[in-house]
Amino acid sequence: MRVIINGRFLDKPTTGVERYAREIARVIDRLVEVGDPQVQGVDFVIARPRSGAPRFASAIPEVEVGPGQGVLWEQVTLPRFAGRDVVINLCNMAPLAARSQVTCVHDAHPWLMPENFSRAFRTWYDLMIPRVIRRSARWTTVSEYSGRMLQELGIAVRAPDAVTYNAADNFDRIEPEPVALPDDVRKSYVLCLGSQSANKNIGLIVGIADELARQGISVVVAGGGASRIFGEQGAYGGKVVDLGRVSDGELKTLYAGALAFLFPSFYEGFGVPPVEAMQMGCPVIVSDTSALPEVVGDGALLADPRDGAKWLESILRIRDEEGLRSELVRKGYERAACYSWEGSARTMVALAREAAR
Repeated sequence: MRVIINGRFLDKPTTGVERYAREIARVIDRLVEVGDPQVQGVDFVIARPRSGAPRFASAIPEVEVGPGQGVLWEQVTLPRFAGRDVVINLCNMAPLAARSQVTCVHDAHPWLMPENFSRAFRTWYDLMIPRVIRRSARWTTVSEYSGRMLQELGIAVRAPDAVTYNAADNFDRIEPEPVALPDDVRKSYVLCLGSQSANKNIGLIVGIADELARQGISVVVAGGGASRIFGEQGAYGGKVVDLGRVSDGELKTLYAGALAFLFPSFYEGFGVPPVEAMQMGCPVIVSDTSALPEVVGDGALLADPRDGAKWLESILRIRDEEGLRSELVRKGYERAACYSWEGSARTMVALAREAAR
């Protein structure tokens, strides 16, 4: 039995979806390397476009297949190479001509919040995703919420065959790196991750930054594209510390030192950063919307993403209520431990075997 892993993600920037693909593929590669019983009798191959990019896997063979790149490669070249073999697709899209495949469709974001996407992107997803799900022998998604929404919107004609959650245990491989913060900020700060997307709702936290400053609490924002949200550096008089892009090692340090991690998104199909923060022993406050309550369980506080006063209240509760912080840290550890890349990768392998049958 041969299983082809669609390796188009290896030549794309590593966003959340591509990180999911890399971690699932990395675990499968390790299972092959150690001869785990679940992968015995399966010949995995990573098929990727011709690019000259560095090798990814240690044990799984990688084949650069041509011609073409991007969509053309995925829809024409990949299914020709795969023939009757099972194809695992980890990043929403899949070749419609493949005979047998397993596909992860991550969420319903383009349909629930279309304003966050270009018309061309929405049109492509409208055309492809329903067909991808129908053409997949098995399909999965990253939360029960995402599966439910994809069905209710008519994108999926049937329930997912499994939920293959994201995880954050890859952070165990990362070494913390020092972050230069002013001494007064280092003493007490809340952490957010910035983004160009209005969906991330960072403006809500900026709106309470003045009051937090009066309480002796700084707001630290890390992440790409921050200048488009906050304007020029220092526009908030030091009350918002905008770090811009940080490494995973720096992010690990920031999680560990924060009073709380804030995640006020309007919509998430899963939401990895809160799980990363919980794994690092950082109390978490998330929006009470979409998949976030499912993901964090009782390991975090919930707040309305349109109610800044509620977020302020929750932050001060973590600071002031005796025992609350330690309770959130304990429950956060427990909740983060519910998710593992290995668990999701093993489910993906089991689905591939089912698809082959």
